[in-house]
Amino acid sequence: MYYIYGIICHKLTSPLTFTVKQLANCTKNIIIIHVDKKLSEKEFNLMKKSFLSLSNVLFLEERHDVRWGGISQIDVML
Repeated sequence: MYYIYGIICHKLTSPLTFTVKQLANCTKNIIIIHVDKKLSEKEFNLMKKSFLSLSNVLFLEERHDVRWGGISQIDVML
């Protein structure tokens, strides 16, 4: 059985890196990450590069401007 984890974030942080790497240790886990559109394209690419070696980590290329605590956050989750 596979487990899929969805993560919504707005920037690269140490807790995010730790969590993703811990989840990615299990090959039965798939981690899908949505990065808020407010993060620049350059920083988004750096974030993707930091997890490049983890084959079970996927980034959604279609990014949305999320208003935290608003309906846009729910839309991104769905």
